[in-house]
Amino acid sequence: MNTTIFSSVSQYLLLICILQLSFLINEYGAVKCPSAHTFRLGHNPTTTIVCAGQSSYSYLANVTWKFTRFSTANFPEDEIIISPSHRYQVQIDGDSTMLTIRNPAWADVGHYRIVLNETDEAVVELQALPWIFIHPANGIHFYAGTDHVEIECLQAAPLPNVTFSWLRDGEIMNEFSHPQIGFSSNAQNNTNAKLIFGTVDYLDRALYTCVVSGQYGNDTANLLLRVRSPRCWLYPFTGCFGLLFILAVILGIDEWRKKRSRNREQDDLKEVFAGGNQVREGDVKNFPEIVAVNVPPKGEPSFISYKALQDREIHD
Repeated sequence: MNTTIFSSVSQYLLLICILQLSFLINEYGAVKCPSAHTFRLGHNPTTTIVCAGQSSYSYLANVTWKFTRFSTANFPEDEIIISPSHRYQVQIDGDSTMLTIRNPAWADVGHYRIVLNETDEAVVELQALPWIFIHPANGIHFYAGTDHVEIECLQAAPLPNVTFSWLRDGEIMNEFSHPQIGFSSNAQNNTNAKLIFGTVDYLDRALYTCVVSGQYGNDTANLLLRVRSPRCWLYPFTGCFGLLFILAVILGIDEWRKKRSRNREQDDLKEVFAGGNQVREGDVKNFPEIVAVNVPPKGEPSFISYKALQDREIHD
């Protein structure tokens, strides 16, 4: 009887332990991944898919990653098991399980399925976004009247099924709104990825934006087009000559005023000495004392006052 009871209790306790262990494995072994993960094609050197589902029980984990390309028709029959290599790195770090892909390409786009402990799984869709640039890369300067100017929009890495469009100062461009500008394919055979200006004019000055739309997202690149006058090289010299001309005018006016003042003083002196014989003795005091500029008689001082000159004329 006691043996039977002990056996039943032991079985009951063992069942409880198994259930608890199963609960712990399911609780800490459940994997959760984002529905989608994106990267810039040709821009990101690596991309990492992060799934949560590990804790201090990571030693119990048995993680398997499987991959299915979008180009295959069946899912998941055509999936392959990912083995760690120089391109794929699988890492378990605390609460996270990570798959790192080096140099991701369009061939890596697809579904990634993670299987944890052969009991739980999750699927992540890896998506590639376009990454573009404009050639030439920076703002460019052209002289008005320049013939056949091209602005080309290129992908860093070719992404299929993308469309290109252009904006001019934020407004959509097409052959109807801008008939003077041609639209052509770029070196990667992407339609409408190149702008061709027959002759650059001042009206072509604007901010041009290339927009590429892919299956999973968009990307943009800007270019500021500046148009200069063919005689713009004269502008710095024109500024210098203008300053010199203004300075010369100022100096000329100042010199003219000084000369005019000197001439006026000489005219006043000439009038005074020309009418000296008519001055009476009583009027001498009404004239200010000035320095004579006429050559004095021989033997007299070099400078004499006007009053002394008048006294001599009266006495004579």
